[in-house]
Amino acid sequence: MMSHRTAPTRNALLLVFLAALIVRAGFCFLTISVLKLNIGPNRPDFFTSTDGYIDLAVNMVDHGVYAFAPDGPPTAYRAPLYPAVLAVAYATLGNTAWAILLVNCVASAAACVVVFTIARRLYPNHVSIWWATPIVMFPLSIYYCASSFSDTFLTLTIAMYVWALVALMQSPNARTGVGAGVAFAATALTKAVVLPIPLLVCAYAGIRQRRSLKHSIVALIVGFSLVGVWTYRNYRSTGAFVPVTGGAGFNLLLGNFMIDKGGDCDASLKFARTAAVEHLRNVEGVTIDLSQLDTDGHLDVPRSIDAEYGRAAVAMYRSHPTLLARKLAINCARFWYFSSSPLKSLANGVVNLAILASAIIGWRRMRRTDRSAAEVLALFVVSFMLLYAGVIVHSSRFSLPIVMAILPLATAPIAAAWNAYVGQRSAESAAASPAAPKTALTGAKS
Repeated sequence: MMSHRTAPTRNALLLVFLAALIVRAGFCFLTISVLKLNIGPNRPDFFTSTDGYIDLAVNMVDHGVYAFAPDGPPTAYRAPLYPAVLAVAYATLGNTAWAILLVNCVASAAACVVVFTIARRLYPNHVSIWWATPIVMFPLSIYYCASSFSDTFLTLTIAMYVWALVALMQSPNARTGVGAGVAFAATALTKAVVLPIPLLVCAYAGIRQRRSLKHSIVALIVGFSLVGVWTYRNYRSTGAFVPVTGGAGFNLLLGNFMIDKGGDCDASLKFARTAAVEHLRNVEGVTIDLSQLDTDGHLDVPRSIDAEYGRAAVAMYRSHPTLLARKLAINCARFWYFSSSPLKSLANGVVNLAILASAIIGWRRMRRTDRSAAEVLALFVVSFMLLYAGVIVHSSRFSLPIVMAILPLATAPIAAAWNAYVGQRSAESAAASPAAPKTALTGAKS
C-alpha cells in the first residue's frame, strides 16, 4: 500500500508531468497548426535538417540500416539513442512528424518531472508544487519540442544525469554509482559532448569528496562500458575507432572562425564553413570537396576530412596563442544567448542570464548546507559550457539542458524571499491584533 508520505509526492510528480505534457502538446499539435506558425512540421527543414535524425529512424525501421539513406554507408556521425527512440515511435505511429512531436513532448514533460525531483532533493523541506511553474513554462523547453533536433531529448538525459550525480554525492552506494553510470551512458549516446565528465567527477571526488570516490569510479566503469558497446559497433561498421560520434575536428575548426562573425548563429555558421574551406586551401594546401561532407543532404563528414579540419584547428592555436582564450570567452557568453536572429538572441539572453544570476545566489546559499551537491552541480554546468565553448556554439538549444537543470537553484532565492515576505506580513498581522478579552471566569476561584 502507498504510504502517506509517498502518495503526495507521486501525485505531485504526476501533476507536473501532465501539466507539462498538456502545455507542450497544445503548442505542437494545436497552436502551431491554428496560428500557422513557421516552425515544426510547417518548415521544410523540419524534415531535411542536416542532423538527419528522421531519416536515421525511418531507415532503421523500413530498411534495417543505421544510415542516412537506404543504400548509404553506415554512419557514425550521429549518436544512436534519440533516433532509436524516434524509430520506436515511427514504427508505432507510421508518421514521422507525429513521431517526433510525440517523443519530444513526452521527453520534455519527463524532464520537467526530473528537474522538479532535483529541486525536492536539494530542498526537501521547502519545495511546493508551485516550484514546478517556471520549469513547466520555460519558453525554450516548449519551443524546441517542435524541432527535429535531439536537444529536447538530451535535456531529459542530462536532467537524469544531474539528479544521479547529486544522489551519488549525497548517498554514495552501489545503486547510486550504477545509476550515475547508466544516466551518463544515456546522455553520451545522445550527445558525445559529455564524454569527459565522468573523469572530472572522479577527480572531484578524489579531491573534495573521498567517500564518493569508489562509487564514482563504479559510475565511470559502468558508463564507459555501455558506451563501449556502441564504440565497438562503430569500429565494426566503419573500420575506425569512434567512441560515439565523429565530427569533432570539423566542428573545432568551424568554431574557430564563427567567433569572428557576429549577428546571428546561422550567419556565423555560414561564414565559418566558407572560411574553413578557404583556410584549408590557402594555409594548409588542402582542397576540400564539399560534396563529400554529406550523405543524402545530411552532414556526414568522412574521417579523413574530419582529421584535416582537426589538424588545421590545432595549428591555428599554435600560430595564434590567444585564439583559444578568445574563443572560450566569446563562446561562454554566446552559450547563454546565441540564436538565429538578434531579437531571439536578446530574448534568450534576458531570460537565461536572469535565471543564471538567480541560480548563482541559490547555489551560494545551498553550498552552506550541502557542499558536495552544490559543487558537483557547478562542476557539471561549467564543464558542459566549456566543452561546447572550446569546440562550437551555434544555437540557443545548446544551453537548454543546462538552464533547465539550474532552475531549482534559480527558484530558491525567489521562494525564500516570498516566504520571508509572507512570514513578515503574518508577524505584523499578529502584532496588530488586539489581545483576546478576558472572560468573566478568568481568574475565578473554583
